[in-house]
Amino acid sequence: MNELISIFVNNIAPVLIVAGVGYIAGKRLKVESRSIGQLIFNVFSPALVFFSLYDSKIGGDELTILLLLIAVFQLTMAGISYVAMRLYGTNRMERAAVILSSFCLNAGNFGLSIANFAFGEAVLARAVVVYIGNTVLNYTLGVFVASSGRQAPLGALRNILRVPAFYATLIAFLLRGFNIELPPVIFRSVVVLKDAAIPAMLVLLGLQLSETMHIYRWKLVSVGVIIKLLLGPVIGVGLALLFHLNGTAAIALILQASMPTAVVTLVLAREFHLDEALTLNLIVATTLLSPFTLSVLILFLKNLFPV
Repeated sequence: MNELISIFVNNIAPVLIVAGVGYIAGKRLKVESRSIGQLIFNVFSPALVFFSLYDSKIGGDELTILLLLIAVFQLTMAGISYVAMRLYGTNRMERAAVILSSFCLNAGNFGLSIANFAFGEAVLARAVVVYIGNTVLNYTLGVFVASSGRQAPLGALRNILRVPAFYATLIAFLLRGFNIELPPVIFRSVVVLKDAAIPAMLVLLGLQLSETMHIYRWKLVSVGVIIKLLLGPVIGVGLALLFHLNGTAAIALILQASMPTAVVTLVLAREFHLDEALTLNLIVATTLLSPFTLSVLILFLKNLFPV
């Protein structure tokens, strides 16, 4: 028990404290969250995606397998939640919200921070690769799912072309592929913008929590929580063992797969006019419960994969 408390205090509490600053700002200063969400969607997240891809020091087989496995994980989670929601009898907007909740991981502010605090630089470097793959799927598959809540599949596909992070990904791959070095003034500007992404996401999470802590539609939210926080880690462990990942890569994949629902789902819900209240409920529920599941998971990973 003491080890679990120590893991929570040292690795998870700092992340919650920063989100708490956003919560207090929302309550006391009445900061408007929509504008921050638009900045994250259009500026900070694309900069972080671009920089992480362009500047990644991990290459070759390990990078490829991590990107492949996070894509397999997210598609698997989307498929499972889709089937569960069809069996549950939800409408298109409810179904889109729960599917987004299941595979859009809070791999940035939560995942990278906790990977660094709990396991150090080696795991963090690989967690960044997982984050990149997750973000690409968030802004492609996620945009498609969010759009499909109100639009036909073809229209949902077209919306992917409106997402800045999609173009940031393409440009980063092109620059890496042709070994093109950015001018220092551009590189440093990107660094400044990407450094704002994670704190902005955490603050936005706190702002959203300040707007409502009420959870309704308990049965639907409970299904989403079970899929995200209990089934997600099991699938992550299964993929890591099936593909014989080494210790640091396995920890990065499993830890990121176990993160709560990303704040970006609310940004997508607002951009594509989904049920914002349900989306926020899923974020709140998974975020508030994740410190308990993550503390147990970190202890499990430290014993299973000593690094």
